[in-house]
Amino acid sequence: DPEGLVWYTDCGMNSCFSLHPKSLHVTEYKLLQQDQAVGYVAGRGEAASGITLYGIDYSPYDGTIWYTKLGANRIGRIDPTVEGGDIKEWAPPFRGPRRHHVAPNGHVWVPGFGSGVIGAFDPKTEEWKVYDLPNGSNQIPYALNVDKDGIVWVCGTNNDAIVRFDPETKEFVTFRMPTRVTF
Repeated sequence: DPEGLVWYTDCGMNSCFSLHPKSLHVTEYKLLQQDQAVGYVAGRGEAASGITLYGIDYSPYDGTIWYTKLGANRIGRIDPTVEGGDIKEWAPPFRGPRRHHVAPNGHVWVPGFGSGVIGAFDPKTEEWKVYDLPNGSNQIPYALNVDKDGIVWVCGTNNDAIVRFDPETKEFVTFRMPTRVTF
């Protein structure tokens, strides 16, 4: 983040951490329990195997930290400016949130690894917009990134392609990779 803190998740714990690189001071943020997520419905998408904290990203829009819980099928936010880190979590309307990215406008873009979709979460309204990827049944979106212009780039693990999505025009463009297993 701009202060130089390194943020990370621990896949086996229900915590995110920040590390100060000079003092080596570590701060732990204990995250919410499964039934505390906004929109949580028991049995809808979460894995029996546990939490599986996965992706983490810093929001340049407002300084918050965003994370995903693959096994618990959630995304969450830490506001480190609040004592104890104000924490809130949401259950997306699709399965498999993995490596997400916060766009310049503050929207959190999340790949639906088990769903063949990508979702945009608006933290202000707490609403989702979900977009089916082209050839969605063959898409296993693993990671995405959002460039400075707000264009979303998605890579998967089943299609040997990179997909570009323009949120303004709603247009997808698929770029086939020259070799197999390019994810």
